[in-house]
Amino acid sequence: MRVPHVSRPMRTLVGGTVCLAILAGMMVGHAWPLWTGETVLLRARPVDPRDLFRGEYVRLDTPATRLFVVEGTRTAPTGAVPVRPLGAWQKHDTMENRHVRTGSAAYVQLERRDSGEHEPVSISSTPVENAMNLRGRVRRRSTDGTVYVDYGLDAFYMQEGTAKPVELALLDGRGVQMQVAIASSGRARIRTLLVDGVPVR
Repeated sequence: MRVPHVSRPMRTLVGGTVCLAILAGMMVGHAWPLWTGETVLLRARPVDPRDLFRGEYVRLDTPATRLFVVEGTRTAPTGAVPVRPLGAWQKHDTMENRHVRTGSAAYVQLERRDSGEHEPVSISSTPVENAMNLRGRVRRRSTDGTVYVDYGLDAFYMQEGTAKPVELALLDGRGVQMQVAIASSGRARIRTLLVDGVPVR
C-alpha cells in the first residue's frame, strides 16, 4: 500500500500547530486557578527576597508549608502547624506510610479564621468533600514528625524596585499576606501580595 506524500510546507504547518497547542495547554493549565479559583488569604513569611539571576521576586513561605500530623500526645515542634490526619494518613506508622513519601500528593484542608486568613486544619491523600483543599506535594518528612509540603507558592515575581518594600515589611514583622486562587482541583496560584491589607502595586 502506497503512503500518501505530505509536502514539506504541510509537515511544517502540522508541526507548528502541535507545538502551539502544547504551549497553549501549558499556559491554560498555569492560569486556570486564577480564572476559576476561589480566593483565600494565607499569611506570608520571608525566605529570600531577591535572586540576581532570575530577576526580582519575593520568596515566600506560609504556615501550611510545615505541618505536624497529630499522633497520640506528641506536641508540635516550634514553627509547625498541627493538623489532623484524614483517611490513609491516619495509619499509625506514618514514617512508613506511602502517603507521606517524598513526591506524593497531599491535600491540606483550610479553614477561615476571624482575621480573614485561612489556616490548615487537616491533611489527606485525596480531596475532602465540601472543604477548601489546597493541593501540594510532600517535600520531606523529618524525624520529629514535621511534614514539609510544596504548593508552588514559594515565589512571586514583581516589577523591578517593588520587591524591597515587601522585604522590609516582612523583616519589620508587619502583616504580609498572599492572596491565593485555589481551583476545584486544589491547585493554587498567587494573585497578589498584601501589606497591612493593601495590595502591592
